Amino acid sequence: APFTLHYPQGVKKVRLPLLSLTVGDLEFSTDEVKDMENLIVSLSLETTDEIRRDKVEKVFAKEFSKSSKEKKRFTALFDAVLIVVGERVQSDARRRALEKSFEREAPTNGETEEEVQQKGFMDGTTEERQLWAMVDLMVQTKTIVKKAKD
Repeated sequence: APFTLHYPQGVKKVRLPLLSLTVGDLEFSTDEVKDMENLIVSLSLETTDEIRRDKVEKVFAKEFSKSSKEKKRFTALFDAVLIVVGERVQSDARRRALEKSFEREAPTNGETEEEVQQKGFMDGTTEERQLWAMVDLMVQTKTIVKKAKD
């Protein structure tokens, strides 16, 4: 999630260095990490599992047609960024569930206890679907990589 620093008027702004990522002996630029994050987030927001899985297959097929060095870089970066993005989505989902639990303790706006119970914590929210998509992406991509190694 974006982070914004607010500075009092007249205070000089501090420039924060752009961060890169190192996975094993591979180094990735900030742009590479950001591009991979954008790819993973866009995949996780696909409307159906079928569409997402098809797109993942095509992305990996394209990347695996490149040199073994490029394939290794892509796989390492995808895996590392998927873990980070997945943890962020999981954290957001936890936060939302906690907020919902507090809302349950608040007045129910005329809803019966049964109606409140049926809603559940996530209600099929974007976070819940995206969290499922992250898990699905992890399983699918591990399977693709394993098949490619065999």
